[in-house]
Amino acid sequence: MLNELSEKFNKVTNLEHNIKIYKAEQIRQGNFLEELMSKIKESITELINQRTLLNEIVGKVNGSTTDRICQSDLLNKLTSLDPIQIHSSCAEVSAMGCSSGIHQILVPGYSKLPFFVSCDMMTQGGGWTTVLRREDGSVDFFRFWNDYKMGFGSLTGEFFIGLDKLHYMTKAGNQELLIEMENFEGDERHAKYDEFVVGSEEEDYKLITVGKYSGDAGDDLRYHEGEKFSTRDRDNDRYGNNCACVYKGAWWYHGCHNR
Repeated sequence: MLNELSEKFNKVTNLEHNIKIYKAEQIRQGNFLEELMSKIKESITELINQRTLLNEIVGKVNGSTTDRICQSDLLNKLTSLDPIQIHSSCAEVSAMGCSSGIHQILVPGYSKLPFFVSCDMMTQGGGWTTVLRREDGSVDFFRFWNDYKMGFGSLTGEFFIGLDKLHYMTKAGNQELLIEMENFEGDERHAKYDEFVVGSEEEDYKLITVGKYSGDAGDDLRYHEGEKFSTRDRDNDRYGNNCACVYKGAWWYHGCHNR
């Protein structure tokens, strides 16, 4: 059995870590994929129509008053067209039959623009969004508050997705948390929690709940449930010193790893 879970995240020389969340809401079954593909085809057709309309508008720029009235009508038609659907999680992307890799999602409340995420479509049924990966020590995780807020690293290597994104992802719908660990000898462990909620920056990204535990890595994250996030420049733990500085890595520390 592995010792303190969060301590393992900071000792990259021994373990490879993948933390993923899954949007645990009902995904439409049956004809969902067929309907989705139909919508995509309709969106492509609409894009072609948009280009045609734009060409018509450009051709009428120097026209008469009547032409300008037509331009207004065309613009109204253009803005009324439905945009191509962007999914809100890797779970929805998985429902399309997509493979593991880098995909775009649009999370309600975070931004009006989509952002790229690393999706795992193989592990435990697929549809997992990887939010943290540590494997070879190539990225420095002993960072400041703003780094953890915005995220850092490379989606194809070591990275952290960012606390702001985590907050809005867990706010948008029910999430599960899966923590996978493997050492260089190939020994694997995992911890799974059926509810994962991260608070806002105003709450110092508090780990509000982790739900029920299952797995073989030990329920060590439970000790940190309800705690605020701490970094080298923001000490929110209950320990006399800054746990993030003691263990050279940020986390939702309670009293470091002391129970």
